[in-house]
Amino acid sequence: MSESVLETQDFSHQEAITQVVQGKSPIDATLLKLSDWLNPILVKETRQALKSRQFIATFGLTLIAVLFWTVLSISLSIPGIYYLPGGPTLLIGYFLILMVPVCIVVPMSAFRSMASELEDGTHDILSLSTLTPRQVVLGKLAVALLQSMIYFSAIIPCIALTYLLRGVGVGVLFLTIVGTIGFSVLFSTVALLFATVGRTRDTQVLMTVVLFLVLGPVSFFWITVAIQMISFSPPIENWAFWFWIGVVFLFGLSYVWLAVLAAAAKIGFASENHSTRIRWLLILQHCLYLWVALGISSYDLNDGGELWIFLLSLLGIHWGVVGTLMIGERSVLSPRTQRSLPKSLIGRLFRTWLNPGAGPGYVFCVTTFGSCMIAIALSQILETKLNKPWTVPVLQYAAAITAY
Repeated sequence: MSESVLETQDFSHQEAITQVVQGKSPIDATLLKLSDWLNPILVKETRQALKSRQFIATFGLTLIAVLFWTVLSISLSIPGIYYLPGGPTLLIGYFLILMVPVCIVVPMSAFRSMASELEDGTHDILSLSTLTPRQVVLGKLAVALLQSMIYFSAIIPCIALTYLLRGVGVGVLFLTIVGTIGFSVLFSTVALLFATVGRTRDTQVLMTVVLFLVLGPVSFFWITVAIQMISFSPPIENWAFWFWIGVVFLFGLSYVWLAVLAAAAKIGFASENHSTRIRWLLILQHCLYLWVALGISSYDLNDGGELWIFLLSLLGIHWGVVGTLMIGERSVLSPRTQRSLPKSLIGRLFRTWLNPGAGPGYVFCVTTFGSCMIAIALSQILETKLNKPWTVPVLQYAAAITAY
């Protein structure tokens, strides 16, 4: 074979490799770069999830349920559907059908996916790669979100039909869809966190039962709120309504990120410092609670006592659960991690309580919750009314929870 033929074959071979690596067109090159940017867990788990029998069966049953409910609801509404609004009834049925795959099947699928990684030992192989524990958890969460989006894409065209049947506004549709997506993400994150708690099969069975006990009441709460919102249109024109929607969104986002950090800490190396990030987030959550309490008590001067009692009860449950986990934390750190701890006097004075360990965690929990009493006194000063009748009982209640 002549040298010119060899050079031509080498050139065509290199050109083929270039087309595979860089793409034949600018769009291919962009998609290839995007695929490299995506989480590898997302690519692998999505391929497996969409081919599984569980997803195919659930998706098929969801479509059949939507078709059955559409035909049944419209058939029973005739001839009144021509004169009366039929959107709310149809939307409630679609919402209940959507809740089953999005808030039950998808979180349990994420739970089993993470649990199988720990049971089969495949996570040990992932720990040797360049992926961080947080990327593994976020990849699992992205797969759950992608599955939820597939279910939403199949049902949202039917939900749009409820707007044409009157009785349902665009704002109600938006809040119902976005709220269901938010609860799906929250449930999936909590499921991933529960999956990382136990490494044995018996513990995983126990965590499955506990997961149902935790998610069941929250699902019932959201179903009740959504049905009331669909049946009786909320005051969308009121700015206070959207303020509360924003507050709930911030709380949900903070708890989602807290669950992600906690799950990453459980599957990460035990000698790493996972506590500092989590405790900074706990401080931000605590400030969010106090900000809401200060804002509402300054706006409504009469019901400040009941509000503070309610928020202090929520904070007591929050810090009770978090504090129980923190006092069981080990303080064994690797020498590399110990070099990142604060060395100066001021750093040790203010940042020691953010370090892992039972002792710093106990002091951190008690002192952070004790700041509620300072916030109550601050609310008195900001309102320039130091003689409110509810101040002393609320302070006593805050001191009792802090002591407990």
